[in-house]
Formats: sequence, C-alpha cells, structure tokens
Amino acid sequence: MADKERKKAPLRPLSKAGILLMALMFLQMFLVFILSFSGGNNSDPVLIVAGYESNFPTASMRNSLHAAGFELVVSDNISSASKNRLAVVLLAGEDQLAKVAEYKDDENIMGFVLVLPDMKENISLDGLDSKSPQKDIAIFAGKDNSSSVADMSTAKIIYERLSGDDTVYGVPARTGGPMGSTIYFNNDQNRYLSISAKKADDPAELLFSPVFQNELAGYLNSTYRDSLSRDMSPGRVISWYIFALISVFLWITGLFIYLIPLRTIPDKQQKVKINTMIPLTLLAVFFSLAVAIGSVFPVLRHYTEAAVFFLPVLFAVAGMIVRLVKLSKVSPEFRLFGTGNTSPVRPLLMSLSAVLFIFLTALLFGDMRFVVMRSVPWAVFALAFIVDMFCSSINFATDGKVGNGGKVLTIFMGIPCLMMTLCGFFFRDHVMVFAGLGSFMASVIPYAMVRPLRNHTNIPVITGILHASVYIILVLFTG
Repeated sequence: MADKERKKAPLRPLSKAGILLMALMFLQMFLVFILSFSGGNNSDPVLIVAGYESNFPTASMRNSLHAAGFELVVSDNISSASKNRLAVVLLAGEDQLAKVAEYKDDENIMGFVLVLPDMKENISLDGLDSKSPQKDIAIFAGKDNSSSVADMSTAKIIYERLSGDDTVYGVPARTGGPMGSTIYFNNDQNRYLSISAKKADDPAELLFSPVFQNELAGYLNSTYRDSLSRDMSPGRVISWYIFALISVFLWITGLFIYLIPLRTIPDKQQKVKINTMIPLTLLAVFFSLAVAIGSVFPVLRHYTEAAVFFLPVLFAVAGMIVRLVKLSKVSPEFRLFGTGNTSPVRPLLMSLSAVLFIFLTALLFGDMRFVVMRSVPWAVFALAFIVDMFCSSINFATDGKVGNGGKVLTIFMGIPCLMMTLCGFFFRDHVMVFAGLGSFMASVIPYAMVRPLRNHTNIPVITGILHASVYIILVLFTG
C-alpha cells in the first residue's frame, strides 16, 4: 500500500518550483549560447586562432569577438583562412615567432596576437624588430614581478626585442580593477605587452578567462578601428559570462529544490559484508604504476593520456566482476530493471535533465576539439558507453547489498587520474596535466550526478544510462 501511495504521490509545490527553475535555466543557457552568434557579419575582419591544440572556449570567444567587431576562425591553415579577408592572427602554441616571420608580409594580415610566447634556443629574432614587421603585434602573458634583467620573463624579452623599449625601467600603464593587467606599448603604438594579474603557465589559463577576453576585445577594437564597421559593445563580454554562470548555479539550485520534498526509496536489502577494498586497491596501484611508466617514455605518453580517460570504464567492469563473484556466494539475487515499485517517469526526467545540463554547460565553456583523444575512433566511444551503462547498472543494483560501494569505487578510480596530473607537473607537460584533470572529472562528476537519482528510484538501468551519458559527454569535451 505504501508503495502505491509513493508511486502516485503528486509533486509538491516546492518540487514544481524546482522544475520551473530548471526549465527556465535551460532556456537561459540556450539563449546565452545563441547570443554568442549575434552581431556577426561576414564582412567583418577575422581573428584566426592558430597553433592551439587544446580545448578552446568557442562560444565565449565568439561572443567576445563579435563585441569587438571581429569574426572567429580556428584554423592552422592561416593562408586559407585569411584569403580575401582582413585578418589578425592569434598564436597560442609553439613556434609563434616563426609564424610571425612567415606571414609578416601577407597583405591580408593586419597584425598578430601572441599568447604566452616561448623563445626556444633555435628560434632567431633576426628580421623582427620595432620596424619589421610594420604590422601590430600584441603579447599577452601571465603575472611577472621581475625587477631585473636576469629575472625577466620570455614575454618581456620578446617585447623588448620587437619594440626597442625597456620594461625594467619603463613606466607601464594599468587597467582598472584588482584583476587589471600591466600594459606596455612603444612610441609607434604598434607593439603591445599585457602582463596579467594572475600567473599563467598555459595559454588555456588566459583564453578561458573573461578578463583576458574582455581585454583582447578592447585591444582589437581600438587598434583596428579603421577597418571595423562598429565600435566595441561595452559590457557584452562580462555580462555574457555572468548570465552563463548564473544559469549554471541556478539550475543546480533548482535540482536541489526539486529533490528536497521528494521521498527517498527505503533500502530494504539485506547488507552483505564483502571485501572489495583489496582487489580495488591492487587495481588502483596497478593502473597508477602503468600511468607513471607510460608518462616516463615519450613514445608511450600520448597513448597513456588517451587510455586514462577510459579508466572509469575499466574500474566499472572490475567493480562489477568483484561484486558478482562475491555476491554469488551469499546473495545472488538482484534486479537490473528494478522491483517495479517506483515509476520510471521521474527518474527519467531527472536523467534527461542532468544529461542536457552537462551538455549545455560543456557547450558554453568548451568545445569538442579532441586533443588527447584525437586518434581514438568513434566506435570506441560507442563501445565505452555500452560497457559503462551495463556495468554501472549492475554496480548500482548491488549498491544496496554492499553499502557504500559506489563511493569507494569512485575514490579508487580517481587515484590513477591524479597520478597522471602529478606526472604532468613533474614533466612540465600541460597536455598530461589536462588529461589527468579531465579524466578525474570524468570519474567523479558522473557519480555525483547519479547519486541523488539513486535515492529516488530502484530502477538501476536508468542510473546506469545517466552515468554512461554524463561520462561520455565529459570525455568528448575534456579529451
């Protein structure tokens, strides 16, 4: 009787308010994404982002450039992207100075923007100075408090060579606010150096920053004003970020408001004490050592970076095997498709909402340009989805019998990911760092999204589908 009442229990006003808030935030997230396309014009100059291989903030950067009167093109083929159009080239990868020297005489290129440039020993600045090229060159770098020539950063060295100015004894300008940058520019106004208020060791740390995007838009609009059809749209860059972040936080708030009045499903399964710690510990140690060994040898590094994203699937398979073997000896009964006591409508609604939320959030703040996973066939992702869905469903079905097994499994699968991050810092390889952090998020976030749903349904296959969907979306956007 209690099960029938729970099954037919109407939504309370607070839950309805939560659903309404989530729906409104979905609409706002979609509108914020659409807004990034507004103001564009095919006749506007383009900013060509070249040499950057990591995940790129496409939506936010497109919005920022439209505010400045520019279009966005992400391409390493600079000649093709600038054909028959005026362009500024943003370089954020390796060999930036070589690219400047290569395209300095291209008539369609108005100038260059260098983000965290690096001057290797085999790169010469011959032919590059305050007079050559005549085009504008802007340099954006992280925080630098050097007060002597010996401590000078690479960005300052390059700027001094290209401008003829002295940054040690020169008086810089400063933009407003506590996060404002320190600005240097030469007498001819064709060389520009911006030192951020925060430390940055990777271009992504600047490119994803709303402060950087706002400054970049202002620089482009003021420097190339004669070639633009309109002035800078004040406040558009920061307001876009504000509305995007508000929609994310209020959607999470709406989810909690929806869940608060709902009754949880009582766990009537008899707990069975099974020892999963030893096999999971051995598995975590094995994969951590494999990650460390793969990181040492450059020839194996890329494959290790890709493999670490599939660790959650491997742990899900291992967890399923351990549980089934242990439970088969003491309590073999479990139901993958539930006991039939709860309606699938609400958990399906929650699952679809969670998947859509993760997708829209990733779409607003990233893209699907593969870096680590660029050599992995799409069939592998499809197989990973199916395996994760099946194994996660069984793991959630047996959670009631083994207690907090899901939490333990999640903790263990995050250990090799953190090992990858530490190896990245040790070898100063930013791709390894982001691979470790991305795989860690792909391990933890799916469980965090599924856990509230697990308390409101006894249909494990629904939680398995949600876990696999969130996992694959995170891999696509972080890999």
